Amino acid sequence: TNDGNQTVNDITVIDEMTGDEWEVATLAPGEDATFNATYIVTEADILAGEVVNEATAEAGDVPVEPGIDPEPTVEPNPHLTVTKVTTSTAASEDGKYALGEEIAYEITVTNDGNQTVNDITVIDEMTGDEWEVESLAPGESETFTTTYTVTEDDIVAGEVVNEATAEAGDVPVEPGIDPEPTVEPNPHL
Repeated sequence: TNDGNQTVNDITVIDEMTGDEWEVATLAPGEDATFNATYIVTEADILAGEVVNEATAEAGDVPVEPGIDPEPTVEPNPHLTVTKVTTSTAASEDGKYALGEEIAYEITVTNDGNQTVNDITVIDEMTGDEWEVESLAPGESETFTTTYTVTEDDIVAGEVVNEATAEAGDVPVEPGIDPEPTVEPNPHL
């Protein structure tokens, strides 16, 4: 807005955060020109707690009062979710696993928070497998595979309950659990 008392020519309006620039040929006193820009919020903005955008203008040696618009962002919320699914099929017709049969699993760790999470250890305690993930940005995931052989204890329990989880400092983690039924115990001589 030209809020002075002289016409101003050859004005460049600048939004440094978005990189947008607009040219205004002339503004008489009291006139204004309006422009639109968009900006995608980053993880750094979330950590800062706000997006502070400043727009300014240049027109020779004319004094300019910049426009500043701070906008709050959501709270930082690091979070991981682990899912575990069976990728094998039981040999029996009823879909139950037998003694000595191998169950194959796919384990996926997903960063479903709004912060990058570093130094992640994915753990499958039942198989003893562990995998290291250097870093996951929000929305990223990584998948691993493992197998487990059904034991007599699993048959007695009636199912194999496999849980996979992850550790990454104090980041909250939702573990993945995948129960698979086993055949009925059938002792016989």
